[in-house]
Amino acid sequence: MSKRSFRTALAVVSATVVIAGIVVAYLVNEALSYPDHRHRGTGAEVEVEVTSGMNFQAIADLLEERGVIDKPRWFRLYAMHKGVANQVKTGRYVLADNLTPREALEALYRLKKQAKEKS
Repeated sequence: MSKRSFRTALAVVSATVVIAGIVVAYLVNEALSYPDHRHRGTGAEVEVEVTSGMNFQAIADLLEERGVIDKPRWFRLYAMHKGVANQVKTGRYVLADNLTPREALEALYRLKKQAKEKS
């Protein structure tokens, strides 16, 4: 391999590593700040019913459908990271459509000010 070919290959590999590093840093930053990103809503109340037997993926999809969250996969991963994905209580909830994922998750496994369980 000539010196020129080696330098070209080295430049390509270096650029690839730098770009990959930037992408990874961006994704890590997004993942770490996700729980505190407020959903773009108006504060309107949205009723959500969690029924017995629903898995957390179905709950996250329902929340996205109702406009409470916008990234159901990230929400599910966040719940699994917090260890509360299996602690969601069944029932009807009234959630604001501008909650952070952290607030929405807390409302589903623990009644908070932002969400009131209706019987």
